Amino acid sequence: MIRQVTQDGEAWPIWSANTNEIYFRTRRDTAAPAEIHGIDVSTNGELAFRNPRSIRVPDVLMYQNYRDYDLTRAGDKLIVVVAEKKDGKTKPSVSRIDVVLNWIEELKERVNIP
Repeated sequence: MIRQVTQDGEAWPIWSANTNEIYFRTRRDTAAPAEIHGIDVSTNGELAFRNPRSIRVPDVLMYQNYRDYDLTRAGDKLIVVVAEKKDGKTKPSVSRIDVVLNWIEELKERVNIP
């Protein structure tokens, strides 16, 4: 059985871990504003979708080819990447990413495991 859940080709669905909800986002190849959509899913008896809702997320960074948002494990908070606000008065921050290789070996050296 195939059921259409979205209306406008939204993308990158995720299930909420603790509830019967699916979330997905607007496609980025359109001029539509960035939004996250949610819908309740009933699996009692016939599969049904109810209570669609949308959350507009201004200044969010969304990309075309991967899922760039998530939900917390409890399913009560949405995690997105938001563009840094630049007011022209503050010094720009320096971006830094630390990549740790072989961290398991370093952990074993630092933690005494009987």
